[in-house]
Amino acid sequence: MVNEKQAVEEMRGYPNLRGDLFTLKRVSDATGLSRTMLIKLEHDGFITPTEVNEETGWRYYDTFSIFKLLQYRRLRLIGLSQSEVFDYYSTGNDSLREILTQMRQKKRLLDQNIEILALRTDTERNYSFSFYDFDEMTCLTAEGEVSNLVDSNTLGYNLSVETLARSLKPLETEELFCENRDRYSPDAMEEEAPWHLKVYQPIAPASIGEKTDRSGIERVPACHTFSILVYGLSDIGMMSKPRELLLAEIRKRGLRPTGAPPRVQAIVAKYTAMQIGESEHVMRLAVPVE
Repeated sequence: MVNEKQAVEEMRGYPNLRGDLFTLKRVSDATGLSRTMLIKLEHDGFITPTEVNEETGWRYYDTFSIFKLLQYRRLRLIGLSQSEVFDYYSTGNDSLREILTQMRQKKRLLDQNIEILALRTDTERNYSFSFYDFDEMTCLTAEGEVSNLVDSNTLGYNLSVETLARSLKPLETEELFCENRDRYSPDAMEEEAPWHLKVYQPIAPASIGEKTDRSGIERVPACHTFSILVYGLSDIGMMSKPRELLLAEIRKRGLRPTGAPPRVQAIVAKYTAMQIGESEHVMRLAVPVE
């Protein structure tokens, strides 16, 4: 990666390149950043005035600084913190890999929420297909027999309570999900109750302390899936139609399930949004595929 200062100096040597400089007010007007923020970013070493009038103390900045500040705003708008933006300009690969991972997580969440809103506003459609990658994650788990939506919600809600009671931090980037432990083959996922569910609450590993009760805490492997996102379910028994649609689409596309348990991700459920109506649940049924 070329050193930023070196790149700027090299470009300044271009023939016929204009050398206009701009006051702090002009920079503030152009970028939308306040004078206070600009001074802070200067003190943090993110930008450097091209010239400073020793008598008046006025700072003058070149075009390079202004467009770097515009990119700063752009990166903040997509969710990067200030320290992450600074790392974005770092030459260290480790920092860049971490930022890339976080941006992919944010993109996945953004794509998912855009699709949920699209389904909620589309009166002709209540489902969509997509490939979905689950990251490797640490989870607190629980198992139980369920026969209906009340049982399923209760199992998930109680696991959420247990997570907080143990002072574990739920991941904001991953929703609770479950696996039907009785049926590992997608073709054998009948709707005959009761179902033996294993529920997973993704948690931040850093919240696991030396004195934390580690029972039920597992490392869950990453998996690549093909999924159906469904809006409008009012009962767990209504997963039958989405399941048929998903399996038909898998066969149509010639995809090969791995045999790992399908996952059901509870994106909007009673324990995550108590104000939702009876037919406003949002679920993702995901089949691991090669």
